[in-house]
Amino acid sequence: MQRFEHQEDLDTRVSALEKQMKTSVYKQEDNNTVDRIKSFSKYTSFKDKTASTFPNSRKRSTYYQGTRSKRSVQSVAFTAKLSHELTGLPVGKTIVFDTMVTSTTDYYNNATGIFTCPHAGLYLFAIFVESSGGEAVIALKRDGVDYISAISEPGKVGDDDSGGNVVLLPLADGERVWVETDNPDMSLWPHFTTFSGVLIDRY
Repeated sequence: MQRFEHQEDLDTRVSALEKQMKTSVYKQEDNNTVDRIKSFSKYTSFKDKTASTFPNSRKRSTYYQGTRSKRSVQSVAFTAKLSHELTGLPVGKTIVFDTMVTSTTDYYNNATGIFTCPHAGLYLFAIFVESSGGEAVIALKRDGVDYISAISEPGKVGDDDSGGNVVLLPLADGERVWVETDNPDMSLWPHFTTFSGVLIDRY
């Protein structure tokens, strides 16, 4: 009888300990939940405070995303060439590359030989020249200022000699770029004498 009473006493203690352990676990879980709620409340409060302090921050983010998207889809690029031989050209003559090879826009005018910048940005330009007799030097100009030159100087009549050059130029809206002759009495072969431009990065 005494052994059974002792066993019942042990069972009671074990049961009490189990309840105590469960209560401790629940308390710990409750504490963790409370901590998470407090952290979320602090974050929400900070977020609301930031939104009230900078009410246009979300609009700015949307604007810049839209602007970046627009930049990525807009392209400006062209390549034009001479369709016929030019002879007896004086110094400072604008070369009219009259035949379009590639053009995504009409900002290069193949009647005047002038490219007009439609969007401020960084542009790459390439010029190539081949003389049909004697030395030929051409220069790329931005609003009248020289930036690069290219030269073709065949050794004798019948020689083929081409020259070229490439430049990166930052342009503002409306600035103009063209190619001029840079030495007297020049003659240029068609097809090998070209002018190209492409927008690399829009500002």
